[in-house]
Amino acid sequence: MTPKERRDRLFRKDKPLVRRLEVMDGEQYSKDAGILWAAYQAKSFPDLPEALTPEQFAEAVDSLQKRFGQVWMIDDYNKAFKDKRGPVAMACTISHDLVVNAEGTAFKWATKKNILRVSAAFIHMVRCSEKTGVLMVKANESSVNLCWRLHKYGLLFYVGKTAKKEYLFSHRGRGSD
Repeated sequence: MTPKERRDRLFRKDKPLVRRLEVMDGEQYSKDAGILWAAYQAKSFPDLPEALTPEQFAEAVDSLQKRFGQVWMIDDYNKAFKDKRGPVAMACTISHDLVVNAEGTAFKWATKKNILRVSAAFIHMVRCSEKTGVLMVKANESSVNLCWRLHKYGLLFYVGKTAKKEYLFSHRGRGSD
C-alpha cells in the first residue's frame, strides 16, 4: 500500500480540525482555556509541576505562547465529546526562516487512533504551507514509534540521532525549491 493510500484510508470520512489556540475571548477565558485546564488536571502536561493554581497555569500557557511562534489545538472525534469533535491534542511550532520545528502533546483522553490521526493531519497541514521549507520533529524514546508510523504514511523521514535518546525526523515543505 502506498503512503497516499494509507493517508486516504486513515482519513476515510474526514480529517481532524487544526485551529489556532485562543486563550482569551475578549475579557473572558475561552473554551480552549478550560480544555487546557482539564488536560492539566488529567496530567497531560508532564513538564508542568503539580498543584498549580489557575492563575499560575494561565501564566504557564501565556509563556508557552510567547516561546513558540504558534500554538494549535487539534480537534477529532472522541468518546469524551459525545459524538462530536473536541480537542484531543495541542501542537506548537517555532519558525526560523523556512525551517519549522514542531512539538506536540496529546491529552490523556486521546486514543492511539486519535494521536495518529491528529499527528498526520497536523504534519500534512504544516508541510503544505508555502511558509515551510523543512519541517523538523524531535522525538524521544516514548514518541519515536509514532514517528516511525508516520514514516509509513510518507509524512516524516528519519534524519538521525541528535542525542543519546533523541531522534530527528523531517519533511520537505512547499516553501523549499
